[in-house]
Amino acid sequence: MPYRVHVIGPDNPEYKKIVYQTAESQEFISNERNPENENAWQVNACKASILGAEYVLVYTLRVEDSPSQWQIHLHKGGCYMDAWEIYKDNIEDYRPTTDVEIGLFARAVNILCLENGIDTNYISSFDGNSKYWKELPFIDMTPVLIMPLGIADLYRRDGMSDKHKSWDVKPDFEKVVNFHG
Repeated sequence: MPYRVHVIGPDNPEYKKIVYQTAESQEFISNERNPENENAWQVNACKASILGAEYVLVYTLRVEDSPSQWQIHLHKGGCYMDAWEIYKDNIEDYRPTTDVEIGLFARAVNILCLENGIDTNYISSFDGNSKYWKELPFIDMTPVLIMPLGIADLYRRDGMSDKHKSWDVKPDFEKVVNFHG
């Protein structure tokens, strides 16, 4: 498990504000690239959920500093262990695998929350190297995913007119899933 999950609880609103600033700064950077940004959200409800969530999970990369006997056995047999401390300079090369594993873990958390009436959100649009992360003493590796958990005060479609809500649809199934044989 080459990742770590940092749980920011209700007693740390100052940490949540720092996480929010990181996501919000990316929002401004992204929107500035569009010269016609008058329709940009004034407040992105998805990112604002960081501030109102009871818990915020921040998933980061993690290097293994105490491998299991099985991992040691495999390493001695010639296996390269991407997430080991001795190879930490190459941890970003392992990101595709780490991202999938984080996604699987986050989805399991999401299912448990939904079964218990708790709202969840996934936020990956942020700068993992932002200066704001340095203000959190427990973040020592690149953040990959932010996941607010709690009962939402504001949902993404709140404040949209009925007309705009009718425009806000998912793509047709066939645009996403393609069968080949």
